[in-house]
Amino acid sequence: MAICSNSVRSFIILLILFPFSNIWALAADVLLEWDPSPSANISEYRVYFGNYSRAYNSSVAVVDQTRYRVTDLGLGTWYFAVTAVDVDGSESDFSNEVSRIVSTEQSENDTTPPVITEVTSSGIAGTRAVISWKTSEAANTQVDYGPTAAYGSSTILRDSLVTSHAEVLTGLAESTLYHYRVRSRDAAGNLAVSSDHVFTTAASGGAPIISGVEISEITERSALISWETNKAADSQVEYWQLDKPMRRSALDSFRTHHSIRLNNLQRKTLYYFRIKSADLDNLQSMSTEYVFTTQESGYWIKAVPRFADRQVEVKPGDEHAIGVALTNSDTEDADMLFSALDEEGKLMSGPGITNPRPFQMNPQIQHAMLDVEIFGFALEPYGTKGWIAIESSAPALDGFFLLFDSKLSYMDGTSLGNAPLSDFIFTDIEPNGSTRINIINENSEEAEVIFELMTGDGSLRSYESRMITGRGALIADLYEDLFEGVEPEPGDYVRMNSTKRVHSFALLEQEEGDVSLLAGQDMSEGGTTLYSPQYVVGGDMHTTLSIINLDSRAGTVELQFLGEDGVQIGMKRVLPIAANGKLRIDDVDFFCVLEPGRMAQGYIKITSDGVRMSGSTIFGHSDGQSYTTALPLIYQLHDSVIFSHVASDDVMFTGLAIVNPGEDAATVLMQLYSPDGRILDYRDLYIPAGQRITKVLTEFFPSLIGKAHCNGHIRLISNKPLASFALFGTIRSSVLSAIPLRAIE
Repeated sequence: MAICSNSVRSFIILLILFPFSNIWALAADVLLEWDPSPSANISEYRVYFGNYSRAYNSSVAVVDQTRYRVTDLGLGTWYFAVTAVDVDGSESDFSNEVSRIVSTEQSENDTTPPVITEVTSSGIAGTRAVISWKTSEAANTQVDYGPTAAYGSSTILRDSLVTSHAEVLTGLAESTLYHYRVRSRDAAGNLAVSSDHVFTTAASGGAPIISGVEISEITERSALISWETNKAADSQVEYWQLDKPMRRSALDSFRTHHSIRLNNLQRKTLYYFRIKSADLDNLQSMSTEYVFTTQESGYWIKAVPRFADRQVEVKPGDEHAIGVALTNSDTEDADMLFSALDEEGKLMSGPGITNPRPFQMNPQIQHAMLDVEIFGFALEPYGTKGWIAIESSAPALDGFFLLFDSKLSYMDGTSLGNAPLSDFIFTDIEPNGSTRINIINENSEEAEVIFELMTGDGSLRSYESRMITGRGALIADLYEDLFEGVEPEPGDYVRMNSTKRVHSFALLEQEEGDVSLLAGQDMSEGGTTLYSPQYVVGGDMHTTLSIINLDSRAGTVELQFLGEDGVQIGMKRVLPIAANGKLRIDDVDFFCVLEPGRMAQGYIKITSDGVRMSGSTIFGHSDGQSYTTALPLIYQLHDSVIFSHVASDDVMFTGLAIVNPGEDAATVLMQLYSPDGRILDYRDLYIPAGQRITKVLTEFFPSLIGKAHCNGHIRLISNKPLASFALFGTIRSSVLSAIPLRAIE
């Protein structure tokens, strides 16, 4: 039985907003009115509203009338649209959108316009220039410009209220003097206009010339590409393996000396690459093709974070632990060294603690252990701030870690396979609780990290800089310690740049309950097609999607909700996404309105118009506390993957979700291994094109029914690339932890 109808008809609706006073005045409610739909058999209208354009997080059904008053609106800019629904449940596209600003104070009490400072022109080229300024309070953004002080042209008015403003002027004439002034109006309607300023556009001199291409610092996982251009230009590297899809680095800022590091490469692999650089007038040059081969092996460090607050407040009998699961897929022994370090990079020491701790794993072996089993049970009283370093020369050693407590009231983790990064993002924050970060500097020299707090429209909200000592860690609450005094907004995300490559983790938690853990994502990667291998709404379940535009140009994003059978659920949605912006989708009715008590689940396909994206999904109980977990969105599909631990007994379960998003059916060999590397069981799977399989371990392997199986690992080998993840949880649904499956080289 279909939960939602896919038959969507288009209706033309004109939506009008009636303010009760000036649109900039304080108003906690608005009256909306719209033309009736000309289509027959309309059962209801739906009014959608929220704080982000075309990404509404609230809706209400309206029957037998074409007007509705939305009340009790909070502060900020609100956007509204209406759809019509017929008796068969088919829903129209959105109407035109209207918006309204709810100000911070009564208009009659605020008559002071914002103060405009730091008006600057930069990035001046033959046909474009960037105008930036700041205001003393949040205000909107517009620039008047032209060849005389009469101006004659203006940019589009941007309603978002910010204190740091920037507008790009395009279509200018070369070698021409331009006058400009900036305009900003605050939430109460007070307008400030700057004095007149001037700049002169440049004469274009052809596309940039690329020279001095160098390939250096090649390891088994990364390489540094450097080059020069004869004038300021942007930076991008396209790279690929033979017969594999092309990947693109981040589009870096304008400069003449360029350097981009490629991360998460495969070892002992030949890579092709070429360089692209475009100047400020978008005149582009492309280099010839170059090649390099990654190393066969190298000494690497994996980092496990030890967060402070949650684990310091230990109640008697409530132990807090870190679990690490490792698998050596190589043909050689893995010699490892475990070290527990504090925030200052010093080894934790004391009676009963063995630190550092050497360890060896034979080929094809799996091992899972707790931190107190590695270093001694005396470790816990000595504090939990800092990190655990896992050092090894084995190239095919992989795994994941979990943070949890003995009562299993919270648990989450992520893979150990991520390389340290210098440019990275946290894709999501917790607006209703705490967001704690742990930035780990594995290097012997100190690292400076710049933190940029970004808004959903791509604006810089705030920034901070911190130094991290060699082998140390920065552990802080994002809003209480780092961006002190800034209130969390759901559309926020964090962009970071470090002078040394570092490991990064964020722990998200509401006031109490389960936690979600995210690793920093590489800004030099991402993709134009992403998959969320899990999306579930309805009943007691809820999912939030966060999508980040990694590029400095705006784009559009198409989202499809696909069921287990590959059939689209509800509507296909197309949304704009700002340059460096974020879409946060947490409306349960975003794709369709479910019948009461119904639940829909499957996966999400996200496609852009060419901008690179990354992101994450957080799913679990609708209260956000009982059980919840986070996953990065997937932009690379794999045909061979490994999951380094399984648990199936009367307390815990392991589940797997396998998505075949391709146009051809996939045949998959699933193998269950013992800790000593023996195949215990296997199963052949057939996954039709576009479909998903989700089962718990005992459904895949009935031989495990009635048995306690708490070790070993799983491998999937497919003839088609797949998206997949594993899920840990308790039988009593107290915690949930989703772990991405790692590619087997």
